[in-house]
Amino acid sequence: MAKEDKPIFLKVLLVIIIIALLNVGTLLYMYGNFSDGISGFSIFEITSNAYQQVSKTSKMFFIAEWSLIFIFLFFSMFKDSKIRSRIREVQSIKLKKELNQTDIDVLYNLIKDKKQLRISTISKVFEVNEDIAIDWVNILEAANFVKTDYLGGEAIVKIKQ
Repeated sequence: MAKEDKPIFLKVLLVIIIIALLNVGTLLYMYGNFSDGISGFSIFEITSNAYQQVSKTSKMFFIAEWSLIFIFLFFSMFKDSKIRSRIREVQSIKLKKELNQTDIDVLYNLIKDKKQLRISTISKVFEVNEDIAIDWVNILEAANFVKTDYLGGEAIVKIKQ
């Protein structure tokens, strides 16, 4: 079977929180003045004073670093939404197999109901290797029942009208 995609947003968010803590900790350690002690109100003052002491090059690096981090966070959130929609798609499919039907018959009926399916969805629903799912689709294509389109590198099987 194909490699299973798993949501990564929470892992990325955890890494970002760790990076933020390390950045602030390093900034405070190198430039902070803790002679008066530390309290909840003094953290903002110490941090802003420390940030003002940092060179412009370091500030630019800091801004670039956080820009890349937010871009990566947005990318992981987008990827997770695609993964979750595919998981919902697979979970929404209920196979209806009658007594004298083959898996290819069931697949054809499923494609008729859904109008289109991804090869990866077919593979997961029928619990077969993607190569076997492609073979089944090729049989249906040879019989002129379906057609295969490629969108974003993934094969999508559509019912022929």
